[in-house]
Amino acid sequence: MQKEGMDEIDSNNEETNVQFEQAPFFQSKTLRTIIYVVGAMLLLLVVFKAGEMVESQRADFAYRWSQNYYPNFVGEPYSRMGFGGNDFMTAHGVFGPIISIDAPSLVVQDANSNVEKDVITSTRTSIVEFNSSIPFSNLGVNEQVIVIGSPDSSGQIQARLIRVIPAPSSLPLSAGGGQIQIQSQ
Repeated sequence: MQKEGMDEIDSNNEETNVQFEQAPFFQSKTLRTIIYVVGAMLLLLVVFKAGEMVESQRADFAYRWSQNYYPNFVGEPYSRMGFGGNDFMTAHGVFGPIISIDAPSLVVQDANSNVEKDVITSTRTSIVEFNSSIPFSNLGVNEQVIVIGSPDSSGQIQARLIRVIPAPSSLPLSAGGGQIQIQSQ
């Protein structure tokens, strides 16, 4: 009787083994579905975290930029009373004489507000005098320039174009001392 019971148990084990061999757990549709769902959730989590990191960097940049904006571009602390008189801000450029040069940067004194503006140049900066490009080394202290660029996070101007304005004595004058003379016939 015990032998019959053992045969019965062995036959049950064989049937169970056969079932596992036919449909192993790792090949079941349920497990595959669970793996796909967990993988998709992990992918969404990674994408969310990447977006969070990018936005955190953007917020940090905006904070640092705003802290340096008024001292560098306006010259006085921000007042919440609004703009009055000559408070027009020139964030993307400056006009005035060069007061110091330390390659690849220079300091220009704003002709309107007498505020010193830091200008940073790069290989992409165009420096033009009259109709031709000139190298950075040709710039000199006290030369009048117009700088156009974009502000960076520390409030400096990243120059795209520096236009050298010739001194009045070097401007070509027309014949007749700059006066128009009309002759009658």
